[in-house]
Amino acid sequence: MGIADVVERRSIEMGLDGVSPHDFRRSLITELLDQDEGINDVAQWVGLKSIETTKLYDLRGEKAVLEFSERVKFDI
Repeated sequence: MGIADVVERRSIEMGLDGVSPHDFRRSLITELLDQDEGINDVAQWVGLKSIETTKLYDLRGEKAVLEFSERVKFDI
């Protein structure tokens, strides 16, 4: 029995549908990015060769963009 089998069995037991080990990878990457870890460092740590691929795993969406824009201040 592999990890995918365990995740599938436990998710069914918990009444969740469509949970996969890949979801854990997405959650981990999103959490690291949410903690302001650099996207390049995250990509390397999880073994992704492309930052573009890492961006696909980022589940923060529009919320992260809005929070970022609130933190960035320009004095003109």
